[in-house]
Amino acid sequence: MRKLYKEHLGSFLLFGLLLSVSHWSMAQGATCAAATPVCFGALTTFVAATTGTGPVGPNYGCLGGLTNRQTWYQFEATVSGTINFTISNSGGNDLDYVIYSSFASPTAAAAVCGAIGTGGANGTILACSAASGPTETGSISVTAGQFYVMLVTNFTGTPTNITFTQTSGAGSTECDVCFKPITATVGSCACASGQKRVTISNIQGGVPQDVPSATYNYEVVGGTIVSSTATAPGSVTIALSPGETTWLLQVDDGNGNFCHESFTGSCGTIVEPEFVGLEASICQDHAPFTISVANAPSPFVGTVSASSNPGGIFSISGGTITVTPANLPSNSGGLFTLTYSIPANTTTQTNCGAYSISQQIEILNYYDPAFTVPAVVCQGAAAIALTAAGSPTAAQSLWSGPLVTDIGINGTFDPTTVGTYTIEHTVNAEGSAECRNTYSQTITVVPQVDATLQDQTYCSDNVLAPINLDALFTSTTTSGGSWSGPNVVGGSFMWNGTPGSFVFTYTVGNATAGGNCVATNSATLTINSAPTPSFTPPSPLCVGSSAINLNAFLTSSPLVVSSRTWSLLGVGTIVPLLVFIRLPLRAWVAQRALRSPKPSE
Repeated sequence: MRKLYKEHLGSFLLFGLLLSVSHWSMAQGATCAAATPVCFGALTTFVAATTGTGPVGPNYGCLGGLTNRQTWYQFEATVSGTINFTISNSGGNDLDYVIYSSFASPTAAAAVCGAIGTGGANGTILACSAASGPTETGSISVTAGQFYVMLVTNFTGTPTNITFTQTSGAGSTECDVCFKPITATVGSCACASGQKRVTISNIQGGVPQDVPSATYNYEVVGGTIVSSTATAPGSVTIALSPGETTWLLQVDDGNGNFCHESFTGSCGTIVEPEFVGLEASICQDHAPFTISVANAPSPFVGTVSASSNPGGIFSISGGTITVTPANLPSNSGGLFTLTYSIPANTTTQTNCGAYSISQQIEILNYYDPAFTVPAVVCQGAAAIALTAAGSPTAAQSLWSGPLVTDIGINGTFDPTTVGTYTIEHTVNAEGSAECRNTYSQTITVVPQVDATLQDQTYCSDNVLAPINLDALFTSTTTSGGSWSGPNVVGGSFMWNGTPGSFVFTYTVGNATAGGNCVATNSATLTINSAPTPSFTPPSPLCVGSSAINLNAFLTSSPLVVSSRTWSLLGVGTIVPLLVFIRLPLRAWVAQRALRSPKPSE
């Protein structure tokens, strides 16, 4: 009945496995996935398992279907060839083993642990022995660069240490490995005697894991070792150097196998607060932004304050400061100091004493460069004053553009020449390029205009509607204006045929350019009725009679004497001494013709 765990006991042992699974103690190498590195070229001992039942799935070969008290190992072949070996133990226990071949890496082997040895990618059994007695021997052929997995069972079950020895053969295995990773417990940062310190304790692992008197080698970066224990398990207390926030401790197993681990950390996250998100100099029109206290104790302790807070530019909540430069009142810019303070003995991390840091932020006054000018101005008008909305100094303000004169804070625009011009105003706050702002406006200079007019008089029988009102222009009048008055359509008077006097107003120029470029004048257009003269003809005259004045025979005429013209129409001899008068604007014929007397008269 020896080695009953190698026999297929069916459901009985499976039931027992289920009952005991919660009591497993997972030591180093207790599972295939956690196989301990080993080699056959160095005298090294390992603790054998004394409890535990192996899982279902792997091919245990000559060990049977289930195995108890398993310890798993893995090794790498460095030289191809045969390795003849011996497995012995200090307690004289009955040991058995199985070796699986082969894998490209420990990771590849760990990936198939659930079915290792079943063939294909799961590997095959290279060697197996279940002989009785405290010593097992074997011979394997290995390939350089390949990895192998070995299972050793402690059938006896009492505590013992296992030793692997290569007795002969040209093959070899890698012995420059850590047979157990070096582990440690990293403490938190604290203050002691004015120094920031951290303790790394419970250092163990590496080759000397089973040699209580073995020593570790320590090397620290970022501080100095103020105390340490060299034997396993060891500990190291590091005092950080002034100004240091991070540290690194390297632990070597002291066996010359380059088996070492590094442990790092930072005290900056606790005892080295700093302001982040800060800009050195900003303009008053800068968008809101946030400054925060980084690496402060958590939960946050201490206070943040500002040297002054005009307009509420700083909004402080714990370690977060919201900066709103636009809240700064005009001409209130300058340097502001933010301070973060922690009282003494606030926390175990800061009990070295009171702590404070300060940072300055400069907010520069912003001056609005905006200004207004008329869109259109008349040539020759008075110079236009250029004045900005803000209040910069003469050194910060610059006016530029054609016809522009910079006179310091303000400027002038002199509309001497017709054309369209761009005026620019640039403000450079405190000499900072970040706060430079430019604003521009366009202005058009238009020519002077003239609206001189002259009155006109017409006779009704010489007028045809419409009447072009440009007849009222003088030689200097500027065309292109507009007319207003009775019955005006566009630039014409739509006369309805009734005589009379009519007043018309002419406006020319650009009203948006101011009074100097708008001219207005009025003129009168008179249309008189056509005259209708009548007269009583004189008695018949004899040839040779004296001349007579025909005006004496008029009975109705609106015209003065100088405007009358008489004419004679008919058959007979014209009396040469008669005065003939013709009325202007209308030729008319005497109602009764003058004629020569008959010979009988």
